[in-house]
Amino acid sequence: MPSINSAKRSAAMKMCIELHKIGELTDKLQPITENLLLLKNLNYLFPNWIDENDSEKTILFGTYHKKRHHHLQFPSALYNAFPLPQNTVYLHILHATPKYPIPHDDNRYLVFYNLLCNSAGFGILSAKQMPQIPSFPIFMNIGELNVDVKVNHVTMILSEEEVRFIKVFHTLIFSEIIPVIKSFMVFDNSNFDNCFLITPVDEKWNINWQVIKHYKCIEYISPVVPFDFKSTDYELTLVKPNYRAAETYIVTQVCDDITPNSCFPTDNFLSYAHYYKEKHGLTINNLRQPMLEVKAISRRINYILPRHMQSESKNRRYVDLPKNMKEHLVPELCTKINFPSLYWLKATILPSILHRISQLLVAEDLRYTIAKETNLGLLSNNKWVPLIITDEEEKEESFEMSENVTEDIDVLESEPVLNGPEIDVLNTEIYQYPWSKYQEPPNLFRNLEDLQLIQIEHYCQFMSETLNSNNNIMKKNKTNFLNKSSIPVPPLQILMLKNSCGPDPVQVMYALTTKLGNDAFNLERLETLGDSYLKFIISLFLYNQFPKYGEGSLTMIKGKIIGNRNLYYCGIKKNIPGRMKVDSFIPLSNFIAPAYTVFRQLQDVLLEAEVSPTVLYEIQIPQQEQFSGLISESTKNIIQQKILNWELAESQTGMEHYLGIQTVSDKAVADCVEALIGVYLREI
Repeated sequence: MPSINSAKRSAAMKMCIELHKIGELTDKLQPITENLLLLKNLNYLFPNWIDENDSEKTILFGTYHKKRHHHLQFPSALYNAFPLPQNTVYLHILHATPKYPIPHDDNRYLVFYNLLCNSAGFGILSAKQMPQIPSFPIFMNIGELNVDVKVNHVTMILSEEEVRFIKVFHTLIFSEIIPVIKSFMVFDNSNFDNCFLITPVDEKWNINWQVIKHYKCIEYISPVVPFDFKSTDYELTLVKPNYRAAETYIVTQVCDDITPNSCFPTDNFLSYAHYYKEKHGLTINNLRQPMLEVKAISRRINYILPRHMQSESKNRRYVDLPKNMKEHLVPELCTKINFPSLYWLKATILPSILHRISQLLVAEDLRYTIAKETNLGLLSNNKWVPLIITDEEEKEESFEMSENVTEDIDVLESEPVLNGPEIDVLNTEIYQYPWSKYQEPPNLFRNLEDLQLIQIEHYCQFMSETLNSNNNIMKKNKTNFLNKSSIPVPPLQILMLKNSCGPDPVQVMYALTTKLGNDAFNLERLETLGDSYLKFIISLFLYNQFPKYGEGSLTMIKGKIIGNRNLYYCGIKKNIPGRMKVDSFIPLSNFIAPAYTVFRQLQDVLLEAEVSPTVLYEIQIPQQEQFSGLISESTKNIIQQKILNWELAESQTGMEHYLGIQTVSDKAVADCVEALIGVYLREI
């Protein structure tokens, strides 16, 4: 080379050629950055990625703050399942039995126990077969019940008149007993999602046509003057006091030994008659009529959680009386309800049962889809593991107790018993070595200049003697501790399983339930497992797939693959957001009665115009139009005027479910995907 500079340029050029060959430089001899590396020939790693316009974004995609509307996914077994005349229909029995002991000490609770033990109850009538559903518990204020759904119990063909009778009774339950059919809801003639009927069944699990045809409406019978009391008219009868807030009671006993003139239970009043006169300003005409021992049917009908898991603020409105506080009512001051008390009591558990069934069926649909597409798990099963909700209070208490016991054991094991002589801590050297300080040779390395031959010989002799006994000295002076028992290492089940059945609907339901769902379980533990496994397996894959990439490049690729944004796109590919539970279950607020919905055309208008769903509470649809599902032109015009004058939907209102959608954050969907990975990692 003519000059040093030319040599440097030549060397640099050759280096660029070599760097280009190994893929570190572009064709324009520019360094390949991590972003370019991700975009170059790696699209196959992101088959679900969506290129959204984020140039003017204010909220990052894939984060908790990025929330979007997603269409609710209903169980396929309950979609287009309304029983049609002259077609085969299936009866599925909702069999709920008490799990708590018989309350012999209190007649009121014994009556409720016997009613709940009665085989008569309700069933689901649908046009489709149902897959097997795991049994699950519900928690009334009187105790725990186990619900076992007898799917596909019997098939039958009904006439048009019979279907109409059942539809009337179905509407009666969800409008009068459980008022969840709102004024803006109509019968779903389109037969889309959540379409089936609830029918009463007798003790032999046959449709109870006598009850259906006799009780087309609920009759409230007020006492007449002069009042004529008959005991037979009040046995196991439903009553409501007509002098205070409406609360429904079941008469558990007619007390012939107690009259309005009997002493009041407390010292504040002389008698029951005195109490009603002073407290309510009422005068009892018949002072010889027997009093009614009653027990209220709880108005808090969210039974999916144990009582201790309900927050105090939510329960404050419905405070139950103490168990030993008996209530007695005067027949003359009560309105009788002409309806079977057994069916009224069991109707109150329907929202909780149907909510849990819907969760399990949605989970089963996802589990079946995964099993069909990936061969992971069974396509069907005759019996699933039941849902078990443990008592967290007892569990935590026992854990704390065992933890304290373990700590005590550790302390006892770690403290050696000292039985030797007392030691002078200021002169411990004489106890450490078997020779005195003056017997030690000098340090040869510190005194090399003044070193003499005799000192070297003394040093070698001393070291040869001490080395032989060194191990014995160490053993002699070693502190002895008690050995802890070895901790058994559990074997990896994944290495032992040969023919795994895969996860069950209960486990998948766990993965679909967020913490905001306020259920007895959530996805957080499963998410931790899935997140850890995902990081490991992606790191291992990238390490083997790209041997020439450095740590920074591999970390960048891994971050994008397991990032919340990519996991969110994977989730929406399988309609995960619509299957998730992200809101608390509030029966009288967000439970939608089967076969009833917001007028489909109205749903489309509100979603397209982005009008706030709070406008629904301003809409009053006549009962006849609600039952038929056919909206008149005059009603449509009124609805249109309400919508035109209403505000736009700028925030979440909690009523989106009436429009068939729910609001879910991108981060929640990503967490759900990780939890599902955790489920399959644990069960396969």
